[in-house]
Amino acid sequence: MDALQSFQTVPFFQRLEQEDHRYLADSALERVFAAGDPIIREGEKGEAFYFIRRGRVSVCRTIGKDVIPLVELGQGHFFGENSLAGFEPAPAMATVTAKLPTDTWVITRDAVLNWERQKPAGAARFFRTLSAILSNKLQTLDEAYVRLSLSCEGKERFSELRELQEKLYREWGL
Repeated sequence: MDALQSFQTVPFFQRLEQEDHRYLADSALERVFAAGDPIIREGEKGEAFYFIRRGRVSVCRTIGKDVIPLVELGQGHFFGENSLAGFEPAPAMATVTAKLPTDTWVITRDAVLNWERQKPAGAARFFRTLSAILSNKLQTLDEAYVRLSLSCEGKERFSELRELQEKLYREWGL
């Protein structure tokens, strides 16, 4: 599958116009990672969005000394979208490692910023789509927080949950 077809298959990107898909495809760089290769390291500044063409990655967070596996992603999934949001590159919120040999299409932050200068309307559609992706993730996190806070374990750990909620409000202005 070529880059154009790849970006047309991402449900969120189906809202973009054909010329937007073409720009993404023309800007995409092909990157291949061997099994075990780190792709993104938690805490490092993110500079790119990755679309998995083939392979599998694991996404993990480090909390204290514990490495917490969050999810595995495969063909057709994407990650690194936080690096494209905001005025400055944001630190990666998780470590992403190739579990299998993994081929990706990569859209760099610079490519998106160039798009914004060259074709502002297309870039605006892309940023609205990116906003929807991040909003959905935040909604999912909020729902998980509410479910956990209502559970027995959540009640026992209420002070931790309250601290997490306060951190979200401080950092995100929620």
